[in-house]
Amino acid sequence: MNKKNILFLLVSVFSLTNCFSQTGSLSALFQGTIVQGSTSNSVLIKIKPNQTFSGQITNVQFTVQVPNTVVPQPTVTIKSNPLSNYIPTGNYLTQVVNEGGFYTYLFAVTTLGSPVYSFTNGVEVNALELQFAGASVTSTVRLAHLPSGGSTLQLAFYTEISGNENTNYTNTFYGPGAVNGGTYESYSYVPIANIILPVSFTSFAVVKNNDDALLQWLVDNESATTAAYEIERSIDGIAFEKIISVAAKNNNLITNNYSYTDKGLLTIKTNGIVYYRIKQIDVDGKFVYTDIKNIRLSNNDVDISIFPNPVTTVTTLKIQSTTVTKATMTISTIDGKILAQFNLVLQNGVTYNKIDFSKYLKGTYLIKVA
Repeated sequence: MNKKNILFLLVSVFSLTNCFSQTGSLSALFQGTIVQGSTSNSVLIKIKPNQTFSGQITNVQFTVQVPNTVVPQPTVTIKSNPLSNYIPTGNYLTQVVNEGGFYTYLFAVTTLGSPVYSFTNGVEVNALELQFAGASVTSTVRLAHLPSGGSTLQLAFYTEISGNENTNYTNTFYGPGAVNGGTYESYSYVPIANIILPVSFTSFAVVKNNDDALLQWLVDNESATTAAYEIERSIDGIAFEKIISVAAKNNNLITNNYSYTDKGLLTIKTNGIVYYRIKQIDVDGKFVYTDIKNIRLSNNDVDISIFPNPVTTVTTLKIQSTTVTKATMTISTIDGKILAQFNLVLQNGVTYNKIDFSKYLKGTYLIKVA
């Protein structure tokens, strides 16, 4: 967002609807800084006013930078939004550019009609927490203001309260290592060192195999900073427990492949869903999690699955049985119309049956084995 265009639009709305509220001096100015976030791969942006006053937060722009020597280029996302009651997280827009030796990430937002915020002179406000992923190095991260907004005219540090610009361009940033150019047209920044840009989980899957769960995951750019991967299991999707720790390979390969089989699940839970996640732990104890995956257990004598699904022409029906028995397979439409039936003899173990769907129209079908 171009700072000047945003300001013009907001002032126009203000003059027409009188939707903003401001008390205190319009000369109140904000500075910014950056500190360690809640995890090893996150940073927290703070802002601080030089006066006590109240108003609505109508526009902010936060720009962070990582050296472009980091490979691969990290991704940056919002981890938490302490000002969510005043600035909806979904309103943030982003830009990513590579210029001046840095990957540069902009998080900018415009709001209208938000609640009034009471600022106190010299008291920091937690504004936005960002998290990094995609590389496995320790890096310095900067909160920055590029000269005149950089190549896009938007890569800036900017604060606007009730439609009024309240940014301190003389001393834009504070904290250890802060460098201030003194004007909107100058480069200013404040750094924070030793932010972990963690390994990238390129895939994580859990597959049911009889009474076991096979976990497989791929990671890119693993380095000596990664100590281990802890596998955590939950029977309710809420409370997780560690079941094993798998040492990191740290073999300098671009991609590493890991797997683990969690055996005998029916001794833990006879029916329902079992959940898994992986905790990547660094040598200093800091960590990040994968997404949560799950499998469904069954206490029936027969358990069926089909692959591939969706089907193009031919698919394979996999039937797991605990006894040798006869069964009937029924193919029907979603509204219950039976299209075909087959008699089967199931083995004690796994039986495979191929099904040709090429004669059926595109749609959704039900397969029942009883």
